[in-house]
Amino acid sequence: MLEKISGEGPVVYIGDGTSDLSAIPFAELLFARRGRYLEAYCRENKIPFIPYSDFAEVRTGIAQWLDDSSIE
Repeated sequence: MLEKISGEGPVVYIGDGTSDLSAIPFAELLFARRGRYLEAYCRENKIPFIPYSDFAEVRTGIAQWLDDSSIE
């Protein structure tokens, strides 16, 4: 499914486990839940991500990203 939406706009992905690994190549902005598998995987493999504990942090992270990017 991500293959279909890739290229249609920015892809923001929020995950925490092994089932989320296949989404990494499609995400322009990746959130990984603190203390879970995806966070450790990203750290070990030097994959850029934003750690989060709750969706308020995700919302703040997306707002900051939008402010810093040239997306209109």
